[in-house]
Amino acid sequence: MLIFGFTFRLSIEKNHGLGKILSSRMIRLIIPLLVAYILSFLPMFIFNIHPVINWHIFVGFLPMGGMGSYFITLYIETIVYFTIFYYLVKHFNKYFVIVASILFSIVGELIAYSIDVSDSYMYASSVHRYTLLIALGYYFYDTINGEKNNLILIALGGVSALLLYMFSITHHPIWPYSAYNSAVGWAFQHFPYAFYTVILALILVEIYKKIENKVIYVTVMHTMIMTVSKSSFHIFLAQLFVFLVEKFYKIEMDMLYAVSTLFLSIFLGILWYQLETLILKYASLKVLDEK
Repeated sequence: MLIFGFTFRLSIEKNHGLGKILSSRMIRLIIPLLVAYILSFLPMFIFNIHPVINWHIFVGFLPMGGMGSYFITLYIETIVYFTIFYYLVKHFNKYFVIVASILFSIVGELIAYSIDVSDSYMYASSVHRYTLLIALGYYFYDTINGEKNNLILIALGGVSALLLYMFSITHHPIWPYSAYNSAVGWAFQHFPYAFYTVILALILVEIYKKIENKVIYVTVMHTMIMTVSKSSFHIFLAQLFVFLVEKFYKIEMDMLYAVSTLFLSIFLGILWYQLETLILKYASLKVLDEK
């Protein structure tokens, strides 16, 4: 979600209008998602999985299920939320946008608490839990492009890290509005804990800058990063299928399987993206030839 905010800022810096930003994200989402819907019937047939057919499938939930599938719905919600966020960043300063993002998160939690939300899937995919991360990602662009006022950010990152450490010991969230917070392990995914993610991203950027002079590493890393970033949504979808296989065979997750899962998901996702790009390119050329 931090990266979502960051790439949204990159689009604005390229003078892309809201319509172009939203349409490009929808195109990036729709084609691989439709393929995933079709492919999801394959493991259901192989593993004799009963499909999960309810209204969730109309907002991105795959019939086969899968760990982390809520992110697809969250992706769709984020595209809708960008219409609000675009207005905020165009008309208000940084601090107002950050405070507004926090208030949006608080109001969302209060609503979930007051209606006693019983739909864990929709709670998991609700964009209100990540609005601060989107805003911080948007302004992370300034942080890595020369903004000097990082002391507050670093201090808040330290507070977030301390709160996470306390949570790991006590398992009592500092922001326990919704019952789903502690019930399903989402207690640490709210705004008091968001700043540690920014600090982690900042550390990674600094590490990258340290090796900038080593041309061969930069070239290789840049190629890898660009390849993975272009294929990121496809990698996520591939991961759902990989996790499903591991769940069916009841594979005990250790370091070996964790690393294998990581690289297999990345490989399959990149392969999926490359094949899709090749097919779309061929189809577009075919249309041009016919004209």
